Amino acid sequence: MRIGRRNFLGGAASAGLLHAMAGQGVAATRKTSTKIAPYGAAIYLPDLTADSRIGEAVVKYCSRITPVTEMKWEVMRPSADVFDFAAADALANFARQNKLTMHGHPLIWYASNAPWLASIGSGAKVEKLMETHIVKVMERYKDVIHSWDVVNEPIPDVPGNVRSRRDAWYYGAGPDAIKKAFDIAHSVDPKAQLVLNEYDVEFAVEKSPAKRAAFRNLILELLEKGAPINAIGLQGHLRGGWPIAKDELAAFTKEMRSYGLASGDGTGCDGPDASRPGSRARHADKRSGPRFSRSGVRRRPAFLHHHMGHFGPIYLDSLGLSPPGWHREPAAAARLELQRKTHDGRHQ
Repeated sequence: MRIGRRNFLGGAASAGLLHAMAGQGVAATRKTSTKIAPYGAAIYLPDLTADSRIGEAVVKYCSRITPVTEMKWEVMRPSADVFDFAAADALANFARQNKLTMHGHPLIWYASNAPWLASIGSGAKVEKLMETHIVKVMERYKDVIHSWDVVNEPIPDVPGNVRSRRDAWYYGAGPDAIKKAFDIAHSVDPKAQLVLNEYDVEFAVEKSPAKRAAFRNLILELLEKGAPINAIGLQGHLRGGWPIAKDELAAFTKEMRSYGLASGDGTGCDGPDASRPGSRARHADKRSGPRFSRSGVRRRPAFLHHHMGHFGPIYLDSLGLSPPGWHREPAAAARLELQRKTHDGRHQ
């Protein structure tokens, strides 16, 4: 889903953030025995530069980070001929300096795109644009990123039928645009985990059953065509009052395993204030939810995630990092919390 803050970097403004990042290797905070499971963190660069304790907590508790906005086309592609890697480089360097890995998010998405993309046209021009973007971005971060959301959220919010797909710009490359994206990514890094990511497929009500069916149909279609997908991402935007379709979700994951996609442990979630009981509900990274991987990688993640105003105040209390007046300042710059999760079935 779209994230509320847009275009946070631009030209000279990015230089200021990167200057602030310089030397912010969290050398003083070493990974300790508290890092007992491969936790991940979704990181927004301005949050990381706003409070050094955020970076310290990430290094202490996490093994992997995911860029929130820094790799989206609206940030990385100011024009058709220009790449701006400044923000993504800052996070990648943070990961390298602190011996973390990084998950690439996203390579292709229908949203958060640069305005010029709307007039790009169709056919070979779009396919070449996709290829250039995927190749250049993946090659740049190949040493630190070993898993990618190649295509993000391909299913409409309210699918009309199981063959429904979003009306996305990349379909200008033809009906096999998604497969082409995965083929290109695989050619760049055959060892990388390549993810098809979607959300809102876990509920028993509203749009979820139809969305889950359409997502399943797309997965089967791509596998039948030989697309090199080796992971399925399920990002959870959990809503109070929306029951989880436990049996249906279990059947879905079992079916994915039957196609050679090994089930991963854990779940990632967040949820808007209006749908949650209690103002201090806990959140986790939506970008690194359950991964179903042919490699059999099994994760039990928990996440440190940035949150914007519409998600309400989040707290660092559990780490003893909550600054004075935090509870009275819902607009505080670093609305983060660290939440560990174990695979105990609470979110299944």
